[in-house]
Amino acid sequence: KKSQAFANSSLVGRCLKEAEVAATRKQCAYPGIVVVSHVWQTAAHPDPSGSLGKKLALYLHWYAAQRAKWTKERLYKAKNQTSRSDRINDVAFDVDFCVLIDFWSLHQAPRNDKQDAGFVRAQQTMHLWLGHRGVTVFLVTAAPTDWTDNQEYRTRGGYEQRGWTTFERRVAVLCEGGGICMDMGGFDQMLAKAKGIREEPAGSRVGDVFGSKASQFSGRFEGMKDYQLTHLAMWDRSGHSSRERVLDGAFALGESCLVQLVQGRRLPPVSPAEMEHELANKAFSNAADKAICLKMYREVAVEVLGKEEVLDFDGVSHWSVTELRSVG
Repeated sequence: KKSQAFANSSLVGRCLKEAEVAATRKQCAYPGIVVVSHVWQTAAHPDPSGSLGKKLALYLHWYAAQRAKWTKERLYKAKNQTSRSDRINDVAFDVDFCVLIDFWSLHQAPRNDKQDAGFVRAQQTMHLWLGHRGVTVFLVTAAPTDWTDNQEYRTRGGYEQRGWTTFERRVAVLCEGGGICMDMGGFDQMLAKAKGIREEPAGSRVGDVFGSKASQFSGRFEGMKDYQLTHLAMWDRSGHSSRERVLDGAFALGESCLVQLVQGRRLPPVSPAEMEHELANKAFSNAADKAICLKMYREVAVEVLGKEEVLDFDGVSHWSVTELRSVG
């Protein structure tokens, strides 16, 4: 029997409170609300084969592990403990978090009148979630490999060709600040890098991730299943010196992966007029959705860009000349 997990009011309330704190104080590296931006394989269903769900499960395994580590580190500092074993094992923590995915979080057809009203309200306020500075946004820019066999998917195009995902990404990077916008397109490559680690010196790709300790992890990840690797950071570390070295490597992978995902392919902000021009050539299953996206983008762009005195794009080095001109 398949089970379903829906957040109760207590968990939602706690995560919303955490998001508000993160938005103002910028203290949370892994906020308690994750919003997922992804394409649908077909107009009727986002994931008929379940392959997208498997990718999302992998991402969420990694996120949960890193959130657990960050939470324990924060509590350790708050309690001013000095013992490493105390820090890892003796601190109680709560790492549950909420995930917003359109198909599973919004009422889908067929809907009654009440459900339809809720769907419309949720759809027309999606920018509030995507643009919140206290949440994490997953940009699932790389579709499952088996989707390329689907004719409807090939006709409608991938992440870059869809209207809703273009809107979602633009809003998420526009408001990037206290929250985190992650391009998950490179996540599979990061896992492959970890599993294939060898004794490579600093300055190599692996050396950049694990630094001077790279030789300690030679072959230790090889043969592991992806979900095992992403879940490593939640294992018990006490009394297992060889395992501890592996876990240290998993932590290093997590921190390095976070930096690369946050910085990867961040887009410059665009005006509402530029957004309208960009959406003109994007695919929408429902033509009326284009106007909805433009209205929401206009609202959030005026709210965000109208109040910002300084735009900080430190670390961004991949923009084209056209993208640089849009900022100027």
